[in-house]
Amino acid sequence: MSFSQRAPRTYGSPKYVAAKAISQLSGLKTASHLLRRPLSTVSAWTLPSVPNEIPYGAVQLATASGAHAFVNDLCAIAGGAFIPAQEPDADPDRLVASAAEHFGRLISRYMAGSANNNDLRHELDEAISAMAAMRARLSGPK
Repeated sequence: MSFSQRAPRTYGSPKYVAAKAISQLSGLKTASHLLRRPLSTVSAWTLPSVPNEIPYGAVQLATASGAHAFVNDLCAIAGGAFIPAQEPDADPDRLVASAAEHFGRLISRYMAGSANNNDLRHELDEAISAMAAMRARLSGPK
């Protein structure tokens, strides 16, 4: 089995969220090492054709290692959004540019009617993340 970030997965499904988390952990090999599981096991967590899903202990390790995909997903299910506490070293200009880019893409696709709800939710998630990072940076020390 091999991990493919582009493999078709249903947006928001456990397999989709696991694949996003693995990408946030810099790929399959790094995730396998951090989560202390074989490559084949970690890869299987992302494959729609394989029934096993990531155990909660691995979700905790992934989150503690910097993958926010799971917490973002759970917050969205609960009707909210995860906002990381701080990103103290972030360049404010980069944060503003990223927030503007994601928000602009979201509004453009919405107005054009060129995206389905899953695509719009993905763009909205990215825009919220970028704006939350910008908000955390602006709230921190100057």
